[in-house]
Amino acid sequence: MAFTNVTQMIEKERQTVAPQDFWRCAREKQIKDKCDDSLVFDNCLTENVLSISSNDQVSNKWNEGTDVDKIFKHDDNSMKDLEEDSENFASENISRDDLDATDYFDSEDEYWDSLRNKDIKEDLCPRCRFYHLPHSVKDFVYNSCHNQEAFDRSPAFTPPVQKFAKENNFEIHDVYGDENCLFRAVADQFMINGCPGHTEVSLCDTAIDRVRLDPSKYGIIESTFLPGEPWEEYIKKMDHTKQWGVNTILQALVDVFLLQISIFNFVHSDIRPSNITIKSTEKVVPKPFHIFLGLVGDFHTFSLRPMQWMSELPYKAQIFRLLVTCTNKNLDERRNIVDRKLALLSQGHISESQLAEHVQFVLHCISLEDRRKQGQPFEKTHFELIFKSYSGGDLELEESIEIRNRLVSNHSQFDPLSGIPLPYLSFVIKLIFPFKHFEGQYCRHHLLKSGEVLFHFLGSCAGQSSFNLHDISRTKKMFKLQLIRKRSKPRNRVVVIKRDKRAIYGKDSIRECPDHAHVIIDSTDSHPGYCKLRLPPSFSSDTEVNVSQTGANKYLKAFRITDGLRTQIEAVHLGKVECIGVPCYTFPFFQRWEESKVDHFPSREVITSIVKEGCTLIPKAHPKSICQDIEWQFNFSMGEHLLFKSLTVAQKHGFFVLKVLLDNMVHHVPFKTKHLKSVFLMACEKVPSGAWETNISGCVLYMLDSLLSCLKAKFLPNYFIPENNLIDCHRDEDINTLCVVVEYIRLFPASVIQFVAEKHGYTFGPNLIKNVLSKIHYFTDRHMQRAFNEMFGPLTIATAKIMAKLGFYDISFDILEELFEQSLLIPQTGLRQTSLSFFDLFISALMEMKQKASRVILAQTFDMKMGSNLSEMVLEKERGSLQTYLPWIIDNRISWIEVSNESNSDLSTIATSLYEFSKREYGRQNSVLAELSVTTAIKCIQDVLKEDIVEGEKTKTIGLGTDVEARKQMLKRKLISFYMHVYRISALDHLQHPLIEHMDEIEKLCREFPAMTGAVCSMFLLLGQEAKLQEYSQKFYHLYGTDITIINMET
Repeated sequence: MAFTNVTQMIEKERQTVAPQDFWRCAREKQIKDKCDDSLVFDNCLTENVLSISSNDQVSNKWNEGTDVDKIFKHDDNSMKDLEEDSENFASENISRDDLDATDYFDSEDEYWDSLRNKDIKEDLCPRCRFYHLPHSVKDFVYNSCHNQEAFDRSPAFTPPVQKFAKENNFEIHDVYGDENCLFRAVADQFMINGCPGHTEVSLCDTAIDRVRLDPSKYGIIESTFLPGEPWEEYIKKMDHTKQWGVNTILQALVDVFLLQISIFNFVHSDIRPSNITIKSTEKVVPKPFHIFLGLVGDFHTFSLRPMQWMSELPYKAQIFRLLVTCTNKNLDERRNIVDRKLALLSQGHISESQLAEHVQFVLHCISLEDRRKQGQPFEKTHFELIFKSYSGGDLELEESIEIRNRLVSNHSQFDPLSGIPLPYLSFVIKLIFPFKHFEGQYCRHHLLKSGEVLFHFLGSCAGQSSFNLHDISRTKKMFKLQLIRKRSKPRNRVVVIKRDKRAIYGKDSIRECPDHAHVIIDSTDSHPGYCKLRLPPSFSSDTEVNVSQTGANKYLKAFRITDGLRTQIEAVHLGKVECIGVPCYTFPFFQRWEESKVDHFPSREVITSIVKEGCTLIPKAHPKSICQDIEWQFNFSMGEHLLFKSLTVAQKHGFFVLKVLLDNMVHHVPFKTKHLKSVFLMACEKVPSGAWETNISGCVLYMLDSLLSCLKAKFLPNYFIPENNLIDCHRDEDINTLCVVVEYIRLFPASVIQFVAEKHGYTFGPNLIKNVLSKIHYFTDRHMQRAFNEMFGPLTIATAKIMAKLGFYDISFDILEELFEQSLLIPQTGLRQTSLSFFDLFISALMEMKQKASRVILAQTFDMKMGSNLSEMVLEKERGSLQTYLPWIIDNRISWIEVSNESNSDLSTIATSLYEFSKREYGRQNSVLAELSVTTAIKCIQDVLKEDIVEGEKTKTIGLGTDVEARKQMLKRKLISFYMHVYRISALDHLQHPLIEHMDEIEKLCREFPAMTGAVCSMFLLLGQEAKLQEYSQKFYHLYGTDITIINMET
């Protein structure tokens, strides 16, 4: 039966119980009218989306069953088939209840998963009497036990390779181990040297084409061909049988791109280095493009990244990019452009001498290009530029006001600086950086009260600007790094408001403010944003000790913070009192907003609230002030809180994306969130709020352009006081370095997104980006519908599957909902018969998912949001579910788990089954289901133990208590394994929950089974309970006579 007909009947069956405003019913015509008028709406996928074919690695089922013309609307013929298929409907297995396998983004994702160690050891290590958490083979483990195992494996991470990399300052980057691993490794080397866009496919084609031009040069003779054998078949045969080696292919790439390749062949413990250079009779480039590869046993190639690659990347990339800019100019003009760029780049932290060899390479390539254009013969006629733009054409040299404005006004265009279509970049941003994956702490209110004390927070904590991207990697390196940075900084800073003081301007009316309650703002000889607080003439210095007299004037100094005040605030509100501030309710806010003539941001209501709350003057002097002890700074944390609170979700999303890109690229230079906030708020006044929803990439690039303009001008204005330069104390070399890094992010947004995705565990990110950007040459064809069906749809479904596998069901649902909303805005070819159904799209997505948990929980989410009964169709009713056999109510997300008939009445057997389910989900990094199932298993065992206690009392009188005690011991040992697994789950996310809820039970169990002591030490270390850690360390010493070595988790 056609899938279209299945969904029709499902929908028809559910219409009677579905909400009137969701199913196809009274509103069908209204929705159809909206779809017909879809072009009036802005959509990141409309207008210029193109005709493309999906990548072979991503599932093609979407293409087979989700064509907009076939699935999303029901034509007359399919409606006629409805009655014919209705008799067979009952036999259709909609639920796919027998299918439960792991979902993968693509074949590469499956490859890496196949290398993971899924055998979780449950016992304590007999050597060190500890329980070992699995670690990554990429990590150095302090004081590691020989029995400790890695959860991942990799062909490249052998002990000889790791030792070599450490001694020679290389970072090992392994690649997908298929027949194209050599080309993948070369593509990675190109990317980290600033030349992205090459893929294993493009490099393979390039190498084959080069060998085809001159086979004899590469040792290929015609006698090796079979009669009538096509060249491509010969190439495949030679590669498959290894009749030609890695060196042949690499030599071809060297000759095409003017490379020098250093390759290190690791054969057991031997290292055999070799160099491959250009074969030429002509004078070659003095410093060719140098890359480093590793080879394990002549079968697997990987990339060796120099340790300093990230710090050099922004410089190299901008130099090599000059190969595709201003190509219409003559040779001398282009050389001058290169020289000017070198002069700008060398003003940062990298000297001109370090960049000289890359500049020489670029100049040499430009010279060769010029000779080729003029028809001058030379040996390297078939060389290719190593830098290629995604658009295939020239790129603009630098940003301009016109380019910046077009980014927002025209969302259906190529970005002239990066060469990426804005709809493509928006698609990548929304899938890799979903809004709900940004996490952090913020205060809900701009002004707080503790007893009679008023206070507010300072800095990023005051608003929602301190959010970070959720680290979903197994190793949690970025999470640990953020934790270390957070602990190195002071706690949330608090300023207490001095309620009996008020700062006013000299021209303000003071009739309502007695002499003793006001101070006068004096900006004489102070930098913008700073002032002195002058006391009125009638003030008596005997009443205040924090007063400084300069000439005839008396000025207010910082107030002393009492111990009682610190205790009152810090004990309850977890913030450190930094100072006592003076409120100012007469700051001239309207001067800024009236001058800018704001129409949409901020709203008049927000402006009124900010003016009402005023600002705070805190005792902080400008670094260059000559009056350090009496200068005060205007602080607008309350105003920033109100502004950020008024932002739309899309605007906040854009800010978080900007912040994560900058945070991951800007290192060792003084760039703070306040700098980004100021530029962002100024940009929000010029960018319509709706643009952030429909054109997030254009808005992000606009913001980067604005920030770059401020840095180049060396003047970054404070949002509330534009005359205040926030970077006036930065060193020139720091600002120049910031310019280089920010410009790199602006020119190469896709590369930076990829780096950030890899760091934070979004392993599907690189391939998603590669899939999207490798199809850019179709963009101008404007084949919107085909592009949606063949690329955007399949990649969205694949991402939704990964999010669901990891337990992010709400994000997975949001991704599918976003896909549906985008599909509504697709211009249709021909007449639309009926409106697009979210139900159809959702069903097709569920049928792509192999994991039963994903199908069930997403169906439950759909029911909760839409009021439908989809979950009833996903599950077969006749099968026994977990909830049926448990006497207490359990979480809906695991209540559906099937229980076999043999174990439905035995809680111990059910617990074992749940434990196995939990271990499987733990292996998939789904801490949500892993926790729910193992904690339910623990409760099952606890209930059995309670029953056995009662049963034991009955059997003691008749001499049968021995069997009951043996059973109790067996169950308690099973509990130990369950609690160890709870520890693993907490360690997976580096959270105290759920472990902390079970520590009382674990300590009680440890008293009965002292061998657990070492494991309990590790648990208290994770929980950060120092006293308990010391207690169990001493127990461990008394038990085994050896000290316990404590290694901080964050290290």
